[in-house]
Amino acid sequence: MDCPNDKTPMNQIPAGISKKTNRPYPAFWSCPTCKHTENVTPDEKFVQNEYPHETEKREAKEQTRQDSIIRQHSQHMAMLWFQARGIENFMDEELTERINWFDKDVEDHTK
Repeated sequence: MDCPNDKTPMNQIPAGISKKTNRPYPAFWSCPTCKHTENVTPDEKFVQNEYPHETEKREAKEQTRQDSIIRQHSQHMAMLWFQARGIENFMDEELTERINWFDKDVEDHTK
């Protein structure tokens, strides 16, 4: 689509969340030179997803969070493992070994 003002090809801006207001906005066209905008009409085939790099960034962030939750769970389970056996004095290496064991167990069950 070309801008009606200066005939420059307009950019497709996908629907998203405003960084200023934190409110959702619909997909629209935007002129890179004069900043003219137009709404997307229902008959237009317009991709209203986020940009690929935003998807990758979001997925990486979600994976990091998931990994952190799994690690916290493994640490908690390792402490419970020692507690259930009445072991109060253990070495850091033993704790790390048990945490890694629980990490692997979670990994094996989520594949």
